[in-house]
Amino acid sequence: MRRECAIKMAESRWWEGLPVEAVAWWQLNERLLCMDFSDYHRIMEEALGRPVWTHEFADLESLKRELLGETSMASFADVLNKIPKDKSVIILEEK
Repeated sequence: MRRECAIKMAESRWWEGLPVEAVAWWQLNERLLCMDFSDYHRIMEEALGRPVWTHEFADLESLKRELLGETSMASFADVLNKIPKDKSVIILEEK
């Protein structure tokens, strides 16, 4: 798909009213984002039935396998383990 087409699709809000699983699968298989990222993120969470962290979008194949039921729902530990060890950060909140 060309960039111009992806932009026009996003402007049309084509995903509204469609089943989240179908929209998630379609967008996971399209190289260009054809919808607002905030809606894509929400749809992926609804389709998978769990919170989806933004770094997970770097591994579309894992999201596809989970959506198809080929792998079990990712646990919080699974999600954290997807962050490269040299990129992990621990944030401490002082009260």
